[in-house]
Amino acid sequence: MRNLCTLLVTTLISLGLLAAAAGQETRKADDPEKVLAAALKAFKQKDDVEQRIEAASTLADFGPKAIPALPELLEAVQDKNEDLRLNASLVLAKIGPEAIKPLAKLLASDDASNRFYAVWTLGLIGPDAKEAIPAVIKLTKDKDEGVRRKAVGALGRLAGDPDKVIDVLVNAFRDENEDVRQAASESLAKYGKPAVPALIELLKENNAAARMQAATALGEIGSDAKDAVPLLREQFLAKEIQHAQHYALVLAKIGKPAMPALEAGLKDGRNEVRHAASAALQQAGADAVGVLIDALGDKNVEVRRIAAMTLFPMRIGDKTVVIALAFGLNDPDDVVRQYCMNGLAQLGPQAKLGSAKIKEALHD
Repeated sequence: MRNLCTLLVTTLISLGLLAAAAGQETRKADDPEKVLAAALKAFKQKDDVEQRIEAASTLADFGPKAIPALPELLEAVQDKNEDLRLNASLVLAKIGPEAIKPLAKLLASDDASNRFYAVWTLGLIGPDAKEAIPAVIKLTKDKDEGVRRKAVGALGRLAGDPDKVIDVLVNAFRDENEDVRQAASESLAKYGKPAVPALIELLKENNAAARMQAATALGEIGSDAKDAVPLLREQFLAKEIQHAQHYALVLAKIGKPAMPALEAGLKDGRNEVRHAASAALQQAGADAVGVLIDALGDKNVEVRRIAAMTLFPMRIGDKTVVIALAFGLNDPDDVVRQYCMNGLAQLGPQAKLGSAKIKEALHD
């Protein structure tokens, strides 16, 4: 047994696992100030990259207390080693306000990778770095697409004046690079209601992918994007049904104002559109209950089937839902009856109001 333990320890040491474990235990037990001092010292040892990366990981836990390493961190964020740059950026972001001005100077660097890391880090700092917005806006037209993407993404995090930033993001939305356009979509969504008029205009673009990205942003904004529902409905019910599911889910995120559009999809003659509407209504949850209950009484059996199929897994024990499902047990179509029974079964005691109809159904 002793020889086996010795062999195990030797193996762990050879793999570096025991040393790492011992280091972690020491780190837990050590006084935080000592850990910080050791990490600061280790990070300044420029001849050992791996040690500096590990030290940076530790410094990130200390936030503003890592300020003594600021000069070295700014050098590291310009290093050739990507792992070191990444970790240095994260520490600078945690330091926050003190790092903003020196990072802003790097935005004008001749090196695209320096601009990339600087603008990304400022974005991570967030609204505290608002003073850098003018310089970040300039980078949305940078010749390097990676820098443009990070600049556009940063504008969504810096929370600048919507009147100044939204137009910039709209221009970025028309960038030739898809990733830049995606970043513009995500950033516009973060501005909420003020961005809705601009996104509505973008829904009119000739580019189908751009329209979908604009729709995605409107969905993230939610009910404040209700003014976009008519155009979204138009896209959802368009002759080209390739993207029906995408627009249906966007409408679901907008909620109650979009329910009539999804109801129209539920009654559409095309199977793909109906099923897209069904999935979206299920996602909409309580907002969709009225539409689905009405659809249970539709003259079209396919509409009734989809309504029952959509409603039963939602497990909503509202009185009107129970009554609708119970009356659905009298439907002439056996598929509708089966879905309604499944819905009542899943509600359990909440389905008590429908007990009379359930007893009748025993004779089916």
